[in-house]
Amino acid sequence: MGGFEELYPEAVITGSFKFKPEIDAAINEFRDLNVIIRAPEIGWLFVPSRGLVVATKAEQFQPLPSEQYMMAGEVEAEFLAQLDQADFVYVINPERYLGAMSIFEIGYSRGVRKPIYASNELDFHALGIHDPKIIELMRASVPIMSPSEAARDIREKLALIDSSPSDGIYPTDHSSTVLTGRLNTEVANVINIAEGAIMRLGNRVMLVADGRWEDEKLTIPGTRVRPGEQKAKALRRLLESKIGADAVEIAHFATSFMIPESGYDGPIDPDKFVFNDHVVDLRSEHVQPRPGVQPVWVSNSELENLINSNQVEPNAAKLLANYLRSAA
Repeated sequence: MGGFEELYPEAVITGSFKFKPEIDAAINEFRDLNVIIRAPEIGWLFVPSRGLVVATKAEQFQPLPSEQYMMAGEVEAEFLAQLDQADFVYVINPERYLGAMSIFEIGYSRGVRKPIYASNELDFHALGIHDPKIIELMRASVPIMSPSEAARDIREKLALIDSSPSDGIYPTDHSSTVLTGRLNTEVANVINIAEGAIMRLGNRVMLVADGRWEDEKLTIPGTRVRPGEQKAKALRRLLESKIGADAVEIAHFATSFMIPESGYDGPIDPDKFVFNDHVVDLRSEHVQPRPGVQPVWVSNSELENLINSNQVEPNAAKLLANYLRSAA
């Protein structure tokens, strides 16, 4: 094969859309470097039903035709689908700023072990990372590079993959691990991905008590994606087999990741779990869960009280608190 300059890497760019001009400039620079940008498109993102981004001046407003009639969750789900197929992720974060969705996308990228590059150092506290050991690990594995530097670095990594024997041997050090879109079939075997569902009927939400948590804490229904299983199939399995629910509509709500808390004394592994969570509108409250899974229907106000009284599992509590804010 020829030199690595002949490779055409594929990327997604994440960053707050308050910096959309900087994102668009990076897209153009990458394209000049023969890097294919899978997402986002150039222009302002506009979702009429949610108002995800509102341009401050009429002349700045450039809606993307492919996204004008999509819900915010659908836009994010499509971005993550593009990320799954990309070779690397580039973060645009002037002043180290990270928006909520950028945090989710960085966490997801770490979970599926995509190489990540950033224009500036990440705000680790915004990412929920406070332990100095984990910060040092993340700092080493997310280098600060310009688009041209990132393009050269990823081409070197891809060339190494193309020239390596096909016996499936990859480096284990996090700072040099490369699992790209071109090795996407391996991903399900090396990480833990879970599908979760905020099941609702009108203004009522279904929690479950399934005995997995101390003090009988409530949580949302969830299931781990099996090795080699498609995430959508895992979600269907959760709804149909584990809960026995009749879904009318399903919308992606959030993607998050779990890392050890400060003081954790075990192995340092920031890629422990990726959670894909969805809002599922049900046809009725009638469900047929597996034995041992007890459904509990609550109103939004009751849900808020349960969260405030520490009766909901911590990770689910954070997700549900965001859900309540979005539903207000």
